[in-house]
Amino acid sequence: MSRVYSGSSAHVLHAAESGQQPIPYLTGDDWYLAEGARGQTGDVKQVHLHFSDRAGQQIKYLFKQYAWWRLGRVRPVTVRLELSERLSHWAHYLRARQIIDPSDFTPEDYGACFFWMHAKGLRDDQCERAMANVHLLLQTGQRLGWRVTARQLPPTWDSDPDIYERASADGYARPIPQSVYAQILTHALQDETDEITRSGILIQSQTGLRISEILALRADCLIQSVVGSRRLVYCLKKTQRGDPVLRETGANDIVCEAVGRLRSATEALRTESGRSELFLVRNHGIRPPSQANWNRGRLHSFMKRWEIRDTDGQIYPLHSHQFRATYVTGRVLAGAQIGQICRDLGHVTPEMTMRYVHMDTSQLQTCLEPYLGCEEVVQ
Repeated sequence: MSRVYSGSSAHVLHAAESGQQPIPYLTGDDWYLAEGARGQTGDVKQVHLHFSDRAGQQIKYLFKQYAWWRLGRVRPVTVRLELSERLSHWAHYLRARQIIDPSDFTPEDYGACFFWMHAKGLRDDQCERAMANVHLLLQTGQRLGWRVTARQLPPTWDSDPDIYERASADGYARPIPQSVYAQILTHALQDETDEITRSGILIQSQTGLRISEILALRADCLIQSVVGSRRLVYCLKKTQRGDPVLRETGANDIVCEAVGRLRSATEALRTESGRSELFLVRNHGIRPPSQANWNRGRLHSFMKRWEIRDTDGQIYPLHSHQFRATYVTGRVLAGAQIGQICRDLGHVTPEMTMRYVHMDTSQLQTCLEPYLGCEEVVQ
């Protein structure tokens, strides 16, 4: 009989990082995981992970180890996407090549696997995402002692659109390089004509909110505080147990201008549909823009449209969560207290906020000098 798992993922992370093998749960092939968000019926949504042994028992067990480790870092629905839409292609490749032991997958197989998936009809971006997840699985497996290749992996999967260019070793997004960030804001403020894309970029860059929170904003999201400053009201879901709650964060002139323009641009859609969201598009009816298509669709198109490139001359692979890391790091460098940033972003603990802080040596020295009163902090 398959074992059903529906508890918290906190102990999942502890077991994975401590090197323990949580055998009781890894024996079952069907996991039912509470997503934590409530549906329209009031029931808690569940994500079903089913592990098939079509690529062999060792591959299946490796996938379970990866899912167990990953559940401590991302939402269950993200784990399901990675297993069913990315790593499943790798499993098909292994079966086609009759590789039943994951340690037999060599660095030389990287290119072969990519072109094999491409020949099967996957687009370049789909192949890149799949190989990025393979790299993350193998790299994590080497660190935690799973049965994976012992040979040196390639340093990165260079074209990766959403893991290695933007994520640190612990899976958290990295800030956008300053030169790229300046171009993004300049084109968003001065050139972009698509109001949905423009407003999403500007509001997220100035508030650090998640893109899901941005796209759920209401038309009346701007309020006046008791001291006269403008505040942005948003719905916090991800880190909140139980029902979503309303939170507030600061709204500067850029945010106020973006909200005002978008409110005017989508007023007719609200009148026609009776909906109250700020972000609305006509797509099989009137509804908020797709969160799933935001990075691959709107952000990627924005970067290509305005030719925003990285230092290698390639279109920079922007991901929306990078705005969060850029915002947090920028506020820390400006002298803001972590506790205040934590409250603004709706984080449960300051440690969660600190995971988004990334500084090089010079930035760290600049940040610490006023507090330590020394001329040189980092040797």
